[in-house]
Amino acid sequence: DLHSFPTRRSSDLVVLASQFGIAITMTNISEESITLDFGHYGGMPRGYEFDIRDDKGEPVARYGKRYLHLPNGNTLQYPTELPGSHMTGGIQPGKSIEQGAMLSEVYQFDHPGTYTISVSRKFAGMPAVYSNTITITVLPAATNSPATDQAPAEK
Repeated sequence: DLHSFPTRRSSDLVVLASQFGIAITMTNISEESITLDFGHYGGMPRGYEFDIRDDKGEPVARYGKRYLHLPNGNTLQYPTELPGSHMTGGIQPGKSIEQGAMLSEVYQFDHPGTYTISVSRKFAGMPAVYSNTITITVLPAATNSPATDQAPAEK
């Protein structure tokens, strides 16, 4: 096993419709440098697979296009594009990198309950590496979120 990467959150409680993410730390526990691609697209780190499940064991769906209805009557589709970055780099033996993943921007945590999150990453010529599994509890929201997956009515 050449890599170790725990995932973590500062709190395991999240309010429904709030934004949240996790930190992924990858440590090279081998004696050789590892070269890999880094980057983010739409708040998510490049190269990782996420396994997110609700308390019934069902996979959590990813969002499609979403819309924010503004108080002035305008509607904003987001994300309008997935901004991102890409670079190749290395991790020296014994060193770590940390990347954030804004899960609430990509996955539909649409009901209160307990969710499990684990992360994996594949490397060329090697088996996939898996993180620990973390658990978060999504609490009911005090008010409804203005975000919806409903497109604006045609005028």
